[in-house]
Amino acid sequence: MAASVIRGAEAKPLSAPWGTPSLAGAIRHGYESCGTKRLAVSMSTSVTYGEAYHGMNALARYWRDACGITSQSTIAICAPNDVNFPVVMGACEMLGCRLVLFSSAYAENDIVRCSALVHPDLYIMATEAACRMVHSDFPEACVMSIGIPYGSAPAVADVMRRGNSEPIENPCDDFDLVVFSSGSTGLPKAIVVAASSFARNGFQLQRGFSLDENDVVFVPVPLSHVFGLVGTYATILSGATLATLVKYRPQTALAFLHDVRATIHMGVSTMFVRELRLDSSGAWDLSSLRAGLVAGASCPESVVLEFERRYGCRIMQSYGMSETAATLTVTPLSMDAKGRCETVGSLVDGAEVKLDPETSEILVKTPSLMRGVIDESGQLRLPLDDQGYFHSGDVGAIDDAGMLSITGRIKDMIIRGGINIFPAEVERAYLAEDVVSDCCVVGYPDPELGERTCLCVIPKPSIDKTSFELREFAKGKVEKCKIPDTVLKMDDFPHLGNGKIDKRALRAHVEELFGSLAKRRRA
Repeated sequence: MAASVIRGAEAKPLSAPWGTPSLAGAIRHGYESCGTKRLAVSMSTSVTYGEAYHGMNALARYWRDACGITSQSTIAICAPNDVNFPVVMGACEMLGCRLVLFSSAYAENDIVRCSALVHPDLYIMATEAACRMVHSDFPEACVMSIGIPYGSAPAVADVMRRGNSEPIENPCDDFDLVVFSSGSTGLPKAIVVAASSFARNGFQLQRGFSLDENDVVFVPVPLSHVFGLVGTYATILSGATLATLVKYRPQTALAFLHDVRATIHMGVSTMFVRELRLDSSGAWDLSSLRAGLVAGASCPESVVLEFERRYGCRIMQSYGMSETAATLTVTPLSMDAKGRCETVGSLVDGAEVKLDPETSEILVKTPSLMRGVIDESGQLRLPLDDQGYFHSGDVGAIDDAGMLSITGRIKDMIIRGGINIFPAEVERAYLAEDVVSDCCVVGYPDPELGERTCLCVIPKPSIDKTSFELREFAKGKVEKCKIPDTVLKMDDFPHLGNGKIDKRALRAHVEELFGSLAKRRRA
């Protein structure tokens, strides 16, 4: 570790051709520049900048006049990716109301629990059953539907087409978004982030990719998660076209990337891995891709190299979290592939990071930091230390060039016989050598050591190794005490709605398999 503190370039005031950088302003600017250009496209439908502009105004007027929505109100949306998602966000911005983003994977009890924290005045739901549920559980709230052709609740698309699209008077240019952490290590938290923070980070990505109005940006991750949000902002602030899928599947993604001639591919590492695995023969023509972005977890070097060799697509990595409006660091595309794999890059403008001298935990200051977390009493709290730093929970290192790398996550740490093991260190050893398609290390209880480690792997079809041979592979590559105790071969991993590996579900599966062995040893 060469240094313990790094700082990004000085934050500069943000400006745009239309004035204050905002989603609604960018949609209006796109309409005035070329209203027939597509703002967003999916497999079955699309929306132009002109349609989005008029629809945004119509929604804002309808919510204000028919639903009584003001700047003090809260709107919640629970839907898979839809081309009108940015239009909903733009209308919320114009009214200055709070927008809550529920995962489309939420069950009724999740929606009820989260609603108790944020108290929505209007729900936008994606199924008829969900609309009926809201009517039953929250009879005083208004309900709308999105993506339902013929439902009982007023539809977003119908209001966009038929409502009064005259611009509202004195529109706002910022609003609060409430995003929920993925819940991979615990119950989701309600995190309040200013939309202007996503605009700031969107500009950072625009600069990193050199995005312009000719780009088609593929954002397959949920638009209700921070990675999807910052991808949306980067795209629309550039006047480009957002390409998304209602549900991600690798075979659908490959066809869609080809059909829309996407130029940028954003996604989590697992998506890139699965697409390469499916397109092992190189049958798909994805030559339109020029760059990609991985966030959420590091991408194996073999995947970065193969994407570039096969498609000419240079992949950069980004690091951030919900609390920092997604983007805190980005690897420059000018770096070689090895450098883009070994670090998560340099800090965005205005950000500062230091490492805890005892634990190497990453401590953060940034202009895009959240407003706070809503606690169970409904109060907004901002958990900072005495020096004003936010504790990320991630463990990192800083090299001589001031590049940050992630070495583990405190909550993922496995304590085996008093030895602290960070899964990421072991996973990197396997992924760097390209012996497995994907892997994930989890712990399971043991009466003697406290915990043991299980390396869950998705084998490469071309490499035939037994579980014993895969375990032996780690010798000499990690410390002896960190060699996996067991290796479990799997066809696929459970995933969260944002595409990340669902470590809680994977850990529960491993505990179910090996817990009985631990009990027998205890007996």
